[in-house]
Amino acid sequence: MTSLAVLAPHTTDRVGRAIYTAPVARRPTLITVAIANLLATSDDNGIRAQLRATKEAGVVVGFLVTLAIAYRRLDRDEFITQLEWAELGDMDERTAQRYWRRFRHAFPTEQSPERLARWIASQLSDTEPMAAASVLAPADLALAA
Repeated sequence: MTSLAVLAPHTTDRVGRAIYTAPVARRPTLITVAIANLLATSDDNGIRAQLRATKEAGVVVGFLVTLAIAYRRLDRDEFITQLEWAELGDMDERTAQRYWRRFRHAFPTEQSPERLARWIASQLSDTEPMAAASVLAPADLALAA
């Protein structure tokens, strides 16, 4: 049980008395889910594995954000292909394939990056594009078993 001494007042009532509430469970961010999935498949659970998983998760979520931005800029119903993304990113197709492979490793329950990239695109703000780094994961995104 959480001690009230640890909790900060959530709000005050009409008389000005503090009202304490229990912390609300929040959905994890995409990067949190990716780190957890990468650590779940790692043989090592030490600091090096945590550092590698964090770095790789950042790369994968960055990849998803670039897909989301490209998808929004193309402004069409069908999703961006691997080849189109490679051309937009000025890279060869093999490099694009490596990004797709890294995605599958970080999000093994997803068939392709399309759903999560569309989710990010729906959460992106034209005025604050950097907010994409803290996009919450969709409620139905499963952690790897």
